[in-house]
Amino acid sequence: MQNSKKQTENINSQYQSQHQSVHPSVNTANIQNKNAGSQHQSIQSLNSNVQSNKQSIQQGISQKSSINDPNKPSKSKLMKKSTLRASRNKSPPQITKSLDGKTKISDNSGNDYYVANNYEKDEEEIKKSVNKKYKDILKESMAQEVKPPEKPIGDGFRSFTQLTKAGKNQNGQSKTNQDIPLIHVNTGSISGFNLFAVLDGHGSHGHFVSQFCRTYFIKKMTDYANFCKQKNLTTSEAIYNELKQTKFAYIVDIFNKADIELANQKQNFDCNFSGTTCNLVIQLNKHLICASVGDSRSIMIEDKGDKKNLGIVQLSTDQKPDLPEEMKRIISKGGAVDKITDYNGEKVGPPRVWKAGTNYPGLAMSRSLGDFQAKQCGVVPTPQIVEYTINKNTRYLVICSDGVWEFIQNEQVRDLGNIYFNKNNVGGFCTELIKFAIYSWEQFDIIRDDITVVCVYF
Repeated sequence: MQNSKKQTENINSQYQSQHQSVHPSVNTANIQNKNAGSQHQSIQSLNSNVQSNKQSIQQGISQKSSINDPNKPSKSKLMKKSTLRASRNKSPPQITKSLDGKTKISDNSGNDYYVANNYEKDEEEIKKSVNKKYKDILKESMAQEVKPPEKPIGDGFRSFTQLTKAGKNQNGQSKTNQDIPLIHVNTGSISGFNLFAVLDGHGSHGHFVSQFCRTYFIKKMTDYANFCKQKNLTTSEAIYNELKQTKFAYIVDIFNKADIELANQKQNFDCNFSGTTCNLVIQLNKHLICASVGDSRSIMIEDKGDKKNLGIVQLSTDQKPDLPEEMKRIISKGGAVDKITDYNGEKVGPPRVWKAGTNYPGLAMSRSLGDFQAKQCGVVPTPQIVEYTINKNTRYLVICSDGVWEFIQNEQVRDLGNIYFNKNNVGGFCTELIKFAIYSWEQFDIIRDDITVVCVYF
C-alpha cells in the first residue's frame, strides 16, 4: 500500500510540475443552478476595463482583410476568412479605423494588429494544402513501429499523456500559454478515482484564471475523497454511487463555488473580462462524469467492430451563445446574442454575448469561469454534465482546447488516433495531433491559439 501510494504521488507530482499547467452508454443531465444568474450581483468596483470595452467595438473587420504588421508585406498563406481571427477571440478586441486604409486592432494583451481591407486568398487552395498534409501525417504514422503494450500505471486506465503548446502572436513570437491540462490519478489515495481535464483561459489574465481553477478542482475533489473515506466509502465505485444519488450536485457546486472564489480571491488579477473554459472528466472505476463549461471538447472513441472506422461519442457540447436554450437564458437576463458587424454591414465571427444595447462584453461562449461582466447578462459557471460507462468497446478518451477543434474535425482526430492506439503509442498520437493543429493554424492564419491535448487509453 505504501509503495502504491508513493507511486501515485510521484505520478501526480510529475504532471502537476509541468504546468505551474445520442448513445446507450451516455446519460445527460443539464443541471441548472437557479442562483447562477445572481451569484455576482454583489461584485463591486469593476475596473476601468468596463469603460475601455464600451468604446472598443465600434466597427467590425472586413471579410476581405488580412492581419499584418504595417511595416511588413502581407503573408501569402492567408485566406480571407482567416482575417476574422481577431473576431474569433473569446474576448473581443478594440477596433479603430485608421487613415491609411488599414484597421488597427488592439487585443486585450496590448498587442496591435493591422488589417488591410483588400486582401483575398483562394479558400480551396488552403483546404487542399491542409488535407494533403493530413494524408501525409497518416501515411507517416502508419509506417512507425508498434510499441509493446504499456503496463497500467493506475487503476481503470492503461496509459495517458498530456501535451500543450503555446500560441503565437502576429509577429510570430510565442505568447503566454493560457491553456492548462490536468491529470491527477488516484485522488485522495483512492484507486480508480482519476481526474482528466483541459482548461483554456482567455482575456489578459486568462492564464491566472485557468491555473487558479485547476488547483481549486484538484483540492475540492481531494476533499470529497477524504469526506467519503470518513463515511467508510473507500472505493471509487462507492464514491460514484454517493455522487449519483445527488445527481452529481457536488460537482456542479464546485464549479459554481470556483466562480465565487475567483470573485473573492485576493490575488492581483482581474476577472471582469478574463476567464476560462473547463472540460473535466472524472473517472470513478468504470464510470466517467464529464462536467464542462465553454468550448473545450472531449470525445470517446469506441470499437464498433470495424477497426478502420471506430465510433465517436461526444461527451461535451461546445457551449455557444446561439444554442436555443443558452440564448433563451441570456436574453432573459438582459443580454443579447449577435456577431460583430463589419464595415460592409455584414455579420462576421462567432456569435457573442452582449449586454443589451451596449457593445460589451462580447464573450464568444455561454458558460465560463470568471468573465464577471458577462455574468451580468446570462453567462453562467454551471457545468453541463454527461455520464459515460466504460464498456468492452471503449478505447480512448481525447480532451482538447479549441486550439485543436478550430480547424480539425472529430473524425480526423479519431482517424489519426486509431493509428497510434493500434501501435500502443499515446504520446505519438498527441505529438502528431498538435503538429497537425499547428500546420492548420499556419495555413489559415498568421497567429495561433494555444493548443492542448489530453489522451487516455483504456
